[in-house]
Formats: sequence, C-alpha cells, structure tokens
Amino acid sequence: MAEPIRTHAPRFLLLRGGAIGDFIATLPVLQALRAQWPAAVIEIWGYPHVAELAVAVGLAQTVVSLDRAEMARFFVPEPQFTDAQVAAVRSFDLIFNYLHDPVGQVRSNLLLAGAKQVLSGSPIVKRGHAVPFLLEPLQALALYDTELVPTLDWPADRRAAGRERLRALGLRERPVAVHPGSGSPAKNWPVARFVEIVRRLRAAGRETVAVFGEADVDAAAVFARELPDSPA
Repeated sequence: MAEPIRTHAPRFLLLRGGAIGDFIATLPVLQALRAQWPAAVIEIWGYPHVAELAVAVGLAQTVVSLDRAEMARFFVPEPQFTDAQVAAVRSFDLIFNYLHDPVGQVRSNLLLAGAKQVLSGSPIVKRGHAVPFLLEPLQALALYDTELVPTLDWPADRRAAGRERLRALGLRERPVAVHPGSGSPAKNWPVARFVEIVRRLRAAGRETVAVFGEADVDAAAVFARELPDSPA
C-alpha cells in the first residue's frame, strides 16, 4: 500500500506517453483522483497535443512535454538533475509512472530526485481490458470502486463549438463517430467492416461522421471511395 494522502489538496504527477487512444484509456485514472481529491493539483508529463485534453475538461492543471531535452535525464543511469528538476519532483505528494519502464530506470531516477512516492503502471496491457488494467495502481490508495468509462466533460463553450462544427457538416447534434484507423494495421478491424457499420447505421436512420488521424490516409481513401457522401 502507498502512504496515505493526508491533505485535501495533494499534488499529483502523472507520466504518460503514447498516442491519443492510450491517453484516453488512462482518463479514468485522472477521473478517480479528481473524484477522491477535488482540490488536487494534477500535472501531466506527456505529449501536449494529447494530454491537453485533460486540462480542457478540468482533470489536470498543467502539461509538461516529454519531448523537452532535459527530460532525457529521467531515462538514463546516474543522471545529473538540475535544481529545478529536483524541486519539481519533490513538490509532488505522489507520482504515477505510466511510461514504458521495463527495468525501472525512470522510477529509480524519480526516487533519486527526491520523489516522496512513485506508483508504476505498465502502459503495455497484459490482461483484460486496458482501463481496469491501468487503474490497478490506484488500489495502493484503496481506490477500488472507480469509473471505467473515459469521460471528457467539455465546458459549455467547447460544446457549442462542437455543435457548430457538426452543423457545418450538415449533421444534427448526436451523430455516431466512427474512427476506422484507431491503432496499428495489425490490431485494427479491416476498413471494409467500418464501411459496413456506417451503412447499417445509416439504414437504421442514424447519422455518422468519420474521424481520421494523420496516419489514417489509407482508411480515409477507402471511405472516400465507398462512402463518398460521408462527412469526415
């Protein structure tokens, strides 16, 4: 078990790399911390273009980029930390390490820098669904009954902007979003199955919108060919 948190406004640090899907699967960790400690200050060391989602919905206050050169010190033996890095690490009541850390180098370096407590969780899901697996480190804080559904509770202005964007695509407010490229080709469903899902949804009277990322060029091309009138 971890040492108990004895303040109503603890400072937490969460280290998380990976793509947007990996981060979304980690949102229930942040949700559980925010639910248990509403006044907590939560900082994320990750990739800003992904982790800023948590800031936008109030699950974290700040994001620091893992791509900053000085972050390399946490991954190497015998690091020489700056005074600022030591002060930052020591300021947190508890650090959650979800980086790929097979030999424990990052954890050891965090402790070397003066971390009070470090809880590590592997980002590589070894059993079951990703969300319960990533929540397991919270059991050290006696947090068991946690929400399993990742939730982004957008503020009113963001919701209004989203509705306006949907209207610009000719859609009503609650279409079904389909993301055909949500992982590597080895893990994904074939694109043809996503096309079939869209066709069935439309036949049932549901509106759909396709979502593509930077790596989804091939899937986008298939959708453009098979569903040329599909909003994206």
